[in-house]
Amino acid sequence: MARSQFDLTDVTMAHVSLGSVPAEAHTAALDLAHSLRDVGVSTVDVGTLNDPAQFNLAHSLALTVRGVSIMAHSTMNRVEITHVFEALKACGRPRLGLRIPTAPEVVRGIRRITYTELIQLAESYIVSSARLGLEVDAVIEQAATTEPVFIARLARKAVDAGALGITLVESGGLTQEAFASLTRQVVRAVPGTRVGVRCANYGGMGASLAYAALEQGAAEVGTVATEWRDDLPCPSLERLAALGLLAVSSQQVVRLASTAQALLSPADRARTEAAAGDM
Repeated sequence: MARSQFDLTDVTMAHVSLGSVPAEAHTAALDLAHSLRDVGVSTVDVGTLNDPAQFNLAHSLALTVRGVSIMAHSTMNRVEITHVFEALKACGRPRLGLRIPTAPEVVRGIRRITYTELIQLAESYIVSSARLGLEVDAVIEQAATTEPVFIARLARKAVDAGALGITLVESGGLTQEAFASLTRQVVRAVPGTRVGVRCANYGGMGASLAYAALEQGAAEVGTVATEWRDDLPCPSLERLAALGLLAVSSQQVVRLASTAQALLSPADRARTEAAAGDM
């Protein structure tokens, strides 16, 4: 049943992506992670561990930040999954975002497999990742390009294999109504399982898409720590707090956004400051 309004008893869990953090900003990233935990954020996401600096950040977060889940991402690749485990194994709740591509051009074109084989492949990686001790999130990518019935079936099979959560990635192309319908089908397919969404913020639509999904039973929404460009992979903390989806005061949002600025590269920080000056 759709939620007609939000209050702090059924507020969504916030999943905050730090993005690629320069080595010189790791201290700021650790400070931000503690602050995010203190305001009720459920997950701090360090993305893919594609360089030593990002691996070291993930490892430091796992060692020092308690009371929040630390997440890193991997494709369906055993070496990458083991890399995530090594980075996060000191964490109380090490969380793997297992990226599962569903776009036809990726599944049939690049991987050259059928959708049935894709499900079987995902199941095998979920089982092996869970055996390592990782909390597996099945991150279903390109959700807009595939039939909702298949996405719901994939989600069900992922949960049966041991995934503790499902994340739907909307990277552009769905209306609010279509994304709400997709979310509703997935929530019904995996009752009792956490379903999250990560919605591209093209044209500032990310928050609206997330809200539409939350009304259909999604329980977690992906955010970024600060908003510094228009084509972000998901809306910022500030936007979601403005919608009343987070139990965060305006003063806390300002402080968090200020801290998050330190995570940006000098060029990105300059763009953010220039944009703020134009407002």
